[in-house]
Amino acid sequence: MVKNKLFIKKNQLGFTMLEMLLVISILVIIITLGLTSYSRILISSRDSTRKSDIQQISNVLEQYKSNNEFGSYPNTIYQNSDFTKYMTNIPTDPSTSQEYEYEPLPLGCTPSINAPCISYNLTAVLEKDMQEYKVNPYGEE
Repeated sequence: MVKNKLFIKKNQLGFTMLEMLLVISILVIIITLGLTSYSRILISSRDSTRKSDIQQISNVLEQYKSNNEFGSYPNTIYQNSDFTKYMTNIPTDPSTSQEYEYEPLPLGCTPSINAPCISYNLTAVLEKDMQEYKVNPYGEE
């Protein structure tokens, strides 16, 4: 009986180059999918934090207005010692650590009887789609 040399297997001590390339390709695909999913989750988490921070500041602004003798919002929230009595650690953007944009309305108002601040816009820029998230006394826009 003649044995065909093509079908004789020798004891292999390692992997072939093709097997190694296949395993490496599968690992690269899995790692790439994992990293993109992870980055999307991080962006979504930071956007949720921004929205939560804005809502929290808005709630404290309403407390400030109800306790203010003129029924006015503050003209600034970051340097106003009156407002920092209500909120000692004012949240900032989770990725850049910049302050959220606060705009008292009407422009040029002061928390006084002469020109009270009767409204405001509080804005954060979300990472997903780079949209602005705005909140005012009437809710979010």
